[in-house]
Amino acid sequence: MHNDRNNRKHGILPITHGRLRHQYFSYYKILQVRHPFTRLISAYKDKVFGHPAGDYRSCKLLVEGLVPPWVQFAESVANRNSSCRNRHWMPYVEVCPVCDMEFDAVIKLETISTDIEAFFKRYISDKFHFYQVHSSAGEPGKTTEDYMNELPEGVLSKLKMMFKTDMELFGYEIDSDRRLSCRYEVHDEDGQERRC
Repeated sequence: MHNDRNNRKHGILPITHGRLRHQYFSYYKILQVRHPFTRLISAYKDKVFGHPAGDYRSCKLLVEGLVPPWVQFAESVANRNSSCRNRHWMPYVEVCPVCDMEFDAVIKLETISTDIEAFFKRYISDKFHFYQVHSSAGEPGKTTEDYMNELPEGVLSKLKMMFKTDMELFGYEIDSDRRLSCRYEVHDEDGQERRC
């Protein structure tokens, strides 16, 4: 989901014609996903809030130097405003070939520690431990629920439609009270489905 220059900086070479087919099968393919609404809120907090609009190039919503309020930003995303399309909040199915690749694992940010450890135990080694440290800044004291509750019903409905495929593919849900959840499939002895 990052540009070629950033990928090269980290030693990741772009896939060239003819190279994918051979090497594709020798790499582990992991897709990391996140509830589309927490992803959108996080992108707003990390990429828009606290950054003057003049500095944030891909979402020109207000006069240069002003930050768009959350609801205005969400409405522009929901309306598919062409100046407000960005890989940080676009549906996964529009950003990468989710349905065209066979992933070895789909890792949910909500359960990332468990998922990463299970992946390493299954494919690499059981001596790996993962720790998550990043958190989004945003407005002090404002929770995900606060952001969700500020959305007008029309904007929420449009965003649900926009993220419908991602939510179905990865087991994410939003209930009538705007609470976000995900299904977490467990493949152990009890075989029960859990919520994250």
